[in-house]
Amino acid sequence: TLCEKLGDDDGVARANSMLGLVHQEWKNLDKAKVYLEEAIKIYLKTGAKFELSNGYNNLGVLHGMMGNNEEALKYFVEKYRISSEFGDTTGMAESSANMAQAALQMNSNEEAIRQFNVALRLMKANRSSAEYASGMLDSDRLAMMYLGLADALTRTGKATRALAVADSA
Repeated sequence: TLCEKLGDDDGVARANSMLGLVHQEWKNLDKAKVYLEEAIKIYLKTGAKFELSNGYNNLGVLHGMMGNNEEALKYFVEKYRISSEFGDTTGMAESSANMAQAALQMNSNEEAIRQFNVALRLMKANRSSAEYASGMLDSDRLAMMYLGLADALTRTGKATRALAVADSA
């Protein structure tokens, strides 16, 4: 590719990420995995932490789609760890919500409740941020977190609390 000829590693990684997401959308999951893993290898080499954290998130989502929730969880934990290294609370909230969804898929309802609460706390803390004002922290994402929390609460027999949470979504 042109990026390879120019020695633009970040460009190659971005292209691999985009190709991975396209194949994911087309349900070519094995091919998507190859591209996303290649992007992560390059980001590890270049030290592009924001892009690396997003790469881990993308690979986690892909593994979730493949039914590999334990593997997905590992990638979401990595996204959280890297996001916390550079103070990306939006990334931390996103990865906590994704960890909660993976926990729900594995019937780890108490862990899902804990992670949804972490995600919601981080999202609420960001309400005054420029990201929130720009729409990056949209109300749909927040509502999905509340509904996921309500689902986890219902699964643990806390229906009254689940109704209150769902009403606030």
